[in-house]
Amino acid sequence: MATPAPFAIPRVLKALRQVLLGDARLRNGVRVYSEATVPASAPTSGEYLTLGPFTEVPRNTMGSGAKWGRELTAAVKVVSYSTDEAPAFALMEQIIALLDAQELPVEGFRTAWAQFEIIQDAYTEMVAGVEVRHFPMLFRIHVHES
Repeated sequence: MATPAPFAIPRVLKALRQVLLGDARLRNGVRVYSEATVPASAPTSGEYLTLGPFTEVPRNTMGSGAKWGRELTAAVKVVSYSTDEAPAFALMEQIIALLDAQELPVEGFRTAWAQFEIIQDAYTEMVAGVEVRHFPMLFRIHVHES
């Protein structure tokens, strides 16, 4: 009996970081954090990105050569301290260009790719008296062994 593909979320998280931080425009000044682990030392001006939360479900295909697979949703969120939406929108556009319809280097899987799914409504929260704006996007990630 064949072994199913490994738990994909940590591997996809690593691949997303690799792709985003591999882009020179993002690497110079934009920090990338996991949603649940944004440190207290995170920037309090400009923008940064958070990755997650994720969902993961099996997408196993028998007989096509792609034995075991997973389908994930991955939230990528721009967090902005700016009152001007333009920098956040420009960053979102860069992220979509980097990830949509692109292969991802996901360890443990022979094929992996991202697909832009949706931009959710932006929302604002007050943190220590400072307005923080959130611009969430969702990507569908497909990973398969072949």
